[in-house]
Amino acid sequence: MNTHTRPISIYTPLVLCLLAAFSLVTVKSSAQCTNIALFPVATQTPTLSWTDIDVCNFAGQYANINVVCGNAYEFSTCPANGSTIIYDTQLTLRDAVGTLLEYDDDFCPLQSYISWVATYTGIAQIHLNQYPCNKNSICGNIRMQYKAAPGCDATLPQTENFSGGVLPTKWSQTQTQGDGWKFIGTPGYSAASNGRLAGTYAWIDFSTPDEGV
Repeated sequence: MNTHTRPISIYTPLVLCLLAAFSLVTVKSSAQCTNIALFPVATQTPTLSWTDIDVCNFAGQYANINVVCGNAYEFSTCPANGSTIIYDTQLTLRDAVGTLLEYDDDFCPLQSYISWVATYTGIAQIHLNQYPCNKNSICGNIRMQYKAAPGCDATLPQTENFSGGVLPTKWSQTQTQGDGWKFIGTPGYSAASNGRLAGTYAWIDFSTPDEGV
C-alpha cells in the first residue's frame, strides 16, 4: 500500500489574518475631478470678502470665475468660511481649456479649500464634487474671495501694440512728439530714416540725455 503524506501549511492562518486586517484599512486616494455641467451660467466675479458662487450648487457642477493676473483667489467649502456643505467635498481648479491649476480634498477636515495666485487674466473653472469625483443633488455653497495684488509683470520677450495710441501694460507714457504712443512726426532716437511710417512704431531711448520715446 502506498502512503502519501499531505504537507500542512502553518502559514495559511497567518495569511488569512493579514488579509482580513488589510481589508479593514481604508485608503483614500486623491484624484482631480472634471465636470461638464456649468452652473451658474453667468461668469462670477469674486469680491474682497467671502461670497457665494451660488446658494445652491450641486456636486458635479463647475462655475466660471473671472480672474486677474497677480490676484490671490480663495475657494472654500469649509464651515469657517461660510459654507453649509457637510458632505465630503473635492474642489478642482482649472483654466478655461481644462488645464489643472489646483486641487484640494479634506482640508477642514472633510471639506476643501484652494488658494491660488492667478498667472493670467481671464476665466478659471472651479469644479465641485463629492468624494470620489461623484455628483449629487444636495444644495451647497462654494465660497470665494480674492486679495488684490499689483498685477503680473510681463514675461519677456513679448509683443506689444504701439500703433493704436493706447498705452501698453506696464509702460510709462512719455514721447518726443505725438499723441501718446502714436507719433505724428519723426520719432526720437534718430529714427527718421528707418523706413517706418509715423504712428506705427515706438522707439525707446535710454541714452543720456534721455529724450523719451
